[in-house]
Amino acid sequence: MTETAREQEQLFPEMGPSFREFIEASPSVMLLIAPETGAIVRANEAAAVFYGYSRERLERMRISEINTLTPEEILREMDKARANRKSFFRFSHRLASGELRSVHVYSSPVQVEGERLLCSIVQDVTDLKSDEDRAERRRLEDHLARSVALLGAAIESVAEGIIVVDLEGRVLIYNANFERFWNTTPGWSAAFGPEERLAFLSRLAEDREEFVKLIQTVRNRPDMERSGTVHLADGRIMEFESRPFRAEETILGRIWSVRDVTEREEARKALETSLREKELLLREIHHRVKNNLQTVASLLSLHLGTTANPKVKEALMESRGRVQSMALIHEKIYRSRDVSAVNLGEYVADVVRSVAGAFGLPSQTVTLDIEAEPLPLDIDRAVPCGLVLNELVTNVYKHAFPQGQEGTLFVRIAADREGFAQITIADDGVGLPEGFDPRALHSLGITVVAALVEQIGGTLHFSSGPQEKGTTVHISFPLGDGRNGKTSVQAV
Repeated sequence: MTETAREQEQLFPEMGPSFREFIEASPSVMLLIAPETGAIVRANEAAAVFYGYSRERLERMRISEINTLTPEEILREMDKARANRKSFFRFSHRLASGELRSVHVYSSPVQVEGERLLCSIVQDVTDLKSDEDRAERRRLEDHLARSVALLGAAIESVAEGIIVVDLEGRVLIYNANFERFWNTTPGWSAAFGPEERLAFLSRLAEDREEFVKLIQTVRNRPDMERSGTVHLADGRIMEFESRPFRAEETILGRIWSVRDVTEREEARKALETSLREKELLLREIHHRVKNNLQTVASLLSLHLGTTANPKVKEALMESRGRVQSMALIHEKIYRSRDVSAVNLGEYVADVVRSVAGAFGLPSQTVTLDIEAEPLPLDIDRAVPCGLVLNELVTNVYKHAFPQGQEGTLFVRIAADREGFAQITIADDGVGLPEGFDPRALHSLGITVVAALVEQIGGTLHFSSGPQEKGTTVHISFPLGDGRNGKTSVQAV
């Protein structure tokens, strides 16, 4: 036998032949109901008398024709009874005459001759309801008194200020910390009615209207839970939580807990102020570094005008370009809202245009085609990335379009699904020489590029050939912290 079958046997115990005789002889109203459909399988004589239908008619009906709940609600309640999660119910049943009667129903699962049913015993409590309501209210009031007494012993040991009020706003209990936080005097609550008490407490709040609005909102919505902060007139800040106070399923009042968070809020504000000051200082540092680098670039430009040696001029131009690419990073950060990262797309576009301007070629000679996503990049990777781009774009202007040849420089920047930045720099110029192998070169530019790509944990790939026009360089590196060792440098 499976576990499910055993569970079903336990939920639906088998009733012997005498069970039907018991139902027939019972003076109580009893119904056997199929839980899946709500069909009344058997009704005893007491049920026929109570409902005003013949037994034959009752046993052709569904319980939804008697119970005033919707069919869906009835099925949900029967599911609870079938699973033994609930056995006592309060319903309103309709008689054959149309009269509605308040009933208590005790329902439990049984198995009769292999059929799984619900055995329901129905008790008419219409005439007893008013007495029962009064008794229920007394029971709840007794329960409330006991709960408040237990609560009183507990709330004095907590650090928060606690106050408990009933639905009419009467104070049931509060602890010493509540008096201390609100600067009240012992016995203050007994001296005022609910509205006077609210007015008294509101005078302690910095914004009285907002405080009264808060209290009235939760008073009108007893089931509401609220939390937040209240600023007091003396400068202190109280954090509060307010939630319903229940006895079983009935809401009897509301519990408020408050704690003094003035020091915490002051510390938070001080920290925010300190962070803003440090951010301003950091921006000023970036600004000064940028100015110093610009000074160095200007000095290199002055040296360019003092030499006629082509190799020296080339070296000075390359050095100036590298310095300017670093200065551009610090300028971007200085002007950015976020001092911890730069927009890679904007930065790359500026680096490319800066290198293009340095060579002084007409815009129609080399056309720029840039498509760059706005990827955030921290400064630890932005500086080497900018230097790499400076070297590669410089190489394009130096070697791809000799003797004023026209062409296009393509720059593409995007992020893939794995969180890697993908940068492609391509041209439609003369291309790489046959048999080109970057690993066999001793060029300073290629060495610098490979070292910097390794620093940011990336890969470097060169491609050129008969099927491709010009040269393509592809760089891939993680946007997160992915510095992980040697760089793969490949040529195809």
